[in-house]
Amino acid sequence: MKISTDGLKIVKHFEGLFLKAYVDPVGIWIIGYGHTGSVAYAGNEITEKKADDLLREDMKESEYFVDRYCEVNLSQQQFDALVSFTFNVGGGALAKSTLRKKLNAEDFEGASNEFPRWNKGTVNGTKVVLPGLTRRRKSEHHLFDTNEVVFFDDRGVLDPDGEENETLTMVEMPSELESMEAGGGAGFLAHKGLHTAGADEGILRDLGKTYGISFPVDLLIELRNDRYPTSRPQFWAVVDFDLHSSKPRLFVLDVVEKKVNSYLCAHGIGSEGSTDDGFASVFKNKKNSKSTSLGIYRCAETYNSNRNGYSLRLDGLEDTNSNARSRYIVMHGARYVSRDFVSEYQRIGRSEGCPALDHKYATNVIDQLKLGSFLIHWKAP
Repeated sequence: MKISTDGLKIVKHFEGLFLKAYVDPVGIWIIGYGHTGSVAYAGNEITEKKADDLLREDMKESEYFVDRYCEVNLSQQQFDALVSFTFNVGGGALAKSTLRKKLNAEDFEGASNEFPRWNKGTVNGTKVVLPGLTRRRKSEHHLFDTNEVVFFDDRGVLDPDGEENETLTMVEMPSELESMEAGGGAGFLAHKGLHTAGADEGILRDLGKTYGISFPVDLLIELRNDRYPTSRPQFWAVVDFDLHSSKPRLFVLDVVEKKVNSYLCAHGIGSEGSTDDGFASVFKNKKNSKSTSLGIYRCAETYNSNRNGYSLRLDGLEDTNSNARSRYIVMHGARYVSRDFVSEYQRIGRSEGCPALDHKYATNVIDQLKLGSFLIHWKAP
């Protein structure tokens, strides 16, 4: 099922239309209807038709989550309300919510009454009711019940179910902000690195030279300086797909400690072509290709997956990886990525396009990179 025109009306109303990219209070570049993908950068402008196309594409992830987690038959208006809700709060929040539990128990009235509870944000470290969220929830609640689009007339979100906060799609939002943007493609400006943006360049280049990854490191620096000049990540990452999968090829560079750690990292099963030799040689940006995509990514929010556990969403910032979010290309742990696997098969296993890591290290690496670090999938031309 897909969101209808009525559902899109609610999303458009509360996201707002911006044809020229801007930076929101959290430091996220946004364009169109809350879009944060590769076209959201300083100075870029798009048409209203392009904004509509981006929104339709962004909706696919939320549609997927509603289809996946809601096990009962839904009317179109119920589906629309849930997709708008999920686009705002995230699929992880929907999965753990009381709303979903009641819905799957066929308690439609109880599920409907859960919408208004999701109207809090964090202000100065305290949960408070946000008027914009209250109005959005009212509109979604009304649509779910009546098939009518009515605006009580904005945005942000915090899980009302208390213990579910750890699995919210949006995590660690700065507490001093009055509202939070929890759209489908959220990304952040990192701020845990050196005090001055640009002061890290010499350290990065020295580390890159030491580990033979100078060129991709230069590309990361160039993109940061061009699109996100105030971003100050502590951790930067390079996956060198010139290396065999049995070798540690994810390099995490720490500009504060001035050191590099390296890890095994899988490529997609569609990236080996017919050789099946442990080297990635085919790279695609297409859905269902099960291939790795080359290019620079912004590490975004974390979530918990029933299949892969703790995972990190990635936003592709180039034409070669622009479909990363809609393809569900994420960083996660996997049992087929380990030294034991290498010992037995002389290689690691393959993912469906994700940079999968050894479970032993995945959580730590994800926590280092989340909320604004830059990652490049690299292979020499």
